[in-house]
Amino acid sequence: MRNIINNQILFEAETSKRYLDFIQMELTLMRNRLVEIIKELPSKSMLETIEHYQSVLLELDEPLFIFRKDILKQMELIKTNFIDSKISENIDIQEILRKDMVLLENLFNKIKGEFNTSFSTQLVKCA
Repeated sequence: MRNIINNQILFEAETSKRYLDFIQMELTLMRNRLVEIIKELPSKSMLETIEHYQSVLLELDEPLFIFRKDILKQMELIKTNFIDSKISENIDIQEILRKDMVLLENLFNKIKGEFNTSFSTQLVKCA
């Protein structure tokens, strides 16, 4: 039973790590989109929005880095404690990471939605 639980926790940690990779890739695409908009800047009034989102995207880098570190630490702990009796410690840590992942996912989706809506609205007004 212990192996099944540890394998599940490890699976969740690996899933979280893949999702972080996805978020990082999306942030890179959003940054690239900012560069594209700057190159064809249809309106000087958009500069403030561009600067805002550059700042927001930069601010997301730190929590992503910290969260990735926490996940890697959890994965190492699972492998180290695989046979040990510290399974409850692994479960507790995973519950915290799971809650943090939900918060991060909600924050990312909010920012991504606002990013897309903001630029779509402003670009349509400039057209």
